[in-house]
Amino acid sequence: MILEELTPYFEVRSDDFGIAELQAIYNVVNFGKDITFGSEKEPKQARDSVHTIILTGNAIKQIEKGYLSELTQGEFNLGPKASQKYMDEWNRDWFSEYDKLPLDSKQRFDYTYIERLLVNHGDQLEELRNELKELIEKAEKAEAKGKEVIVSNRHQVITWDPKIDMGSDAPPCFQRAWIRYYHPYMIDIHFSWRSRDLRNAWKYNLIGAIAGFNKEIFFPNKCKIVRIIDQIDSLHIMHGVLGTAQKLLLEAQNKHPQIMRKILEY
Repeated sequence: MILEELTPYFEVRSDDFGIAELQAIYNVVNFGKDITFGSEKEPKQARDSVHTIILTGNAIKQIEKGYLSELTQGEFNLGPKASQKYMDEWNRDWFSEYDKLPLDSKQRFDYTYIERLLVNHGDQLEELRNELKELIEKAEKAEAKGKEVIVSNRHQVITWDPKIDMGSDAPPCFQRAWIRYYHPYMIDIHFSWRSRDLRNAWKYNLIGAIAGFNKEIFFPNKCKIVRIIDQIDSLHIMHGVLGTAQKLLLEAQNKHPQIMRKILEY
């Protein structure tokens, strides 16, 4: 196969959440590959890409505050109710109410991320919180004795359940979160996604995921996130909103030419 036929790969690095999103939109709109995916019953047309998005510094603070940049405001953003649904999927309290719905309720989804993290393989969030606590305690004891601090590359949670997801029309898009602890109290978190809608899901899921992991795991252990590596195997924009994405890029060019110049040179 000629390499030009493959879905293109991009790496975005930024300490600004809005600029990272704008860069990804620019990449997909201008260089993405048009594909049809889904199923024969429900084919979907989109412009696709593979992305690794690395966020540091102020971008993490913006995500933790739920900040939506003016760079990507407007039609390309979802409304408050629609975006909140994506963020709720990482909230244990929200799930406790959702789980009370009848199994045949039309308000139920094919899956929710928080359900996969709490139910399918046991309470993975509690287990990871306890594992991190134990690791920190060992690191503190080693440091006090002047010994080497030993960290771990084994700390992760997953959503994939082969018995449910193999051959399913609606397997989870989010697959795995992996963390590494750096003493003292610093966290590097990596997310793995098989599929991601850049308009409908990317930033809202990231805001919800970081809020959930902070509340469940990192804040109880007095830790702070210092880097996010977001790996997406299929980051796409649906054909129906490509025009909106192009309009957003044109508006950014007019209002923020210096930022767009940096994106063009990236």
